[in-house]
Amino acid sequence: MRKFTINRHLPHFLQVKGMRYILLFGYRGVRYFFLLNFRRHRLIQFRIPGVQSLLHLRNDTSDIPAFYQIFNRRDYDFSFPFIPRTIVDLGGNIGLSSVFFKSRFPDAKIIVVEPDRENFSVLMKNLESYEDITCINSAIWNKRTRLALNRNNLDHWSIYVSETESNTSDTIEALTMTDMMTQHGLDRIDFLKVDIEGAELELFESGFENWLPKVRLLAIELHEHTRPGCCKSFFSALSRYQFKISVNGEFLICHFYEHT
Repeated sequence: MRKFTINRHLPHFLQVKGMRYILLFGYRGVRYFFLLNFRRHRLIQFRIPGVQSLLHLRNDTSDIPAFYQIFNRRDYDFSFPFIPRTIVDLGGNIGLSSVFFKSRFPDAKIIVVEPDRENFSVLMKNLESYEDITCINSAIWNKRTRLALNRNNLDHWSIYVSETESNTSDTIEALTMTDMMTQHGLDRIDFLKVDIEGAELELFESGFENWLPKVRLLAIELHEHTRPGCCKSFFSALSRYQFKISVNGEFLICHFYEHT
């Protein structure tokens, strides 16, 4: 009987990926690696060190690269000039970014917004053990309207919204930043994460004067390649304020000076 060895039977990129799981999870990493990469159409549950909640991932979706980006590559592990007390997570997907922020800043109040109902159902499972994380199934926009949910190639990570006049089960009520802050009693946002698949074009196109001066630190992924005009809208809004900017992975990090 031939003996199976990882080095002989797995491609090099899987060997490297597998070793990263082992470094992250210890001996449990072997099981997680095979569950997440080789079992299809299942909701996988597991725990990782330093995280309060039981995590849930759909292993035949982009949940896997999202998990790898956040907990292995640690794209959100950038430097904070202060300890945030209020965090708003726009584009929460399945809640992994909020889990990471809560693990790093356990005393922070977090509000997470995700429009897609399938993603939101998994998000609720991932965040149900946290009492001070508020989950909102809506989409941020620059005005009150109805929004249609659109998918790119049925990829759970590529969901974008667009205005619509219909009011069907495939649409959702938009939420403005001003309304969200008022409803949840926020007079400032210490840290705002924005990853909303191109809707940043509308978010920073108008109405930002009411809420952007109340943000201390902003991390944003711009989707200029899918929504031309996102960069122009964003930087035009920022030009009214004093800030310093840096890059961390796919995110631009904007630290605002004290607004006047």
